[in-house]
Amino acid sequence: MSDEEPTEGSGGDDAEAASEDVPEKAPPAMDEPTPVKGLGGVREYWEDIVADMEVTAEEYRERGWETLELHPGQVWPDFDARAFDVLLPDSEYEALVEFVDAGDVDDYDVFRAEVAMVFFLLVLRDEERKRAVFVPGYYDFGHGKKLYHSLDDGETLGVSAHRLKRDGTVEFALEHPEPFFPEDVREAELE
Repeated sequence: MSDEEPTEGSGGDDAEAASEDVPEKAPPAMDEPTPVKGLGGVREYWEDIVADMEVTAEEYRERGWETLELHPGQVWPDFDARAFDVLLPDSEYEALVEFVDAGDVDDYDVFRAEVAMVFFLLVLRDEERKRAVFVPGYYDFGHGKKLYHSLDDGETLGVSAHRLKRDGTVEFALEHPEPFFPEDVREAELE
């Protein structure tokens, strides 16, 4: 991953009239990555973390690793499950299921950048088979604080990936949640 931190109207009658001349865009297919929702003015940071993911995955491939890069449509903390919930396109979810069925994830790294939100890149590795899955994610500081403080000492942080129709879930339990959370989140008091 690069050393740089990731970086990232309203219409009246005229906008409505202009849209009549332009054919409506079809919604993206369920098996294609979709734009991440809810990022507002920090979308550029998300685009940077995805670009960093692509560079990091290429570095792995150059070292002989098989890689799977995921492009979530949405990531949000699930406080009850104590996990990050990751919504994937159908094709990426199916590829993740195949990846998990073919071997074990035995190690991981977390890269993190903080701006108006916290952005992370989780790299899950199967060291024996030299395979890695790349999962970018994000959360706001308030949700991060609530998620971090919902974990009991020694409790794992989950990552739960699924597709929109929720006909299955791929779950990972990460023994060391600290790298996901900046110091001010870890040391903050819950209100």
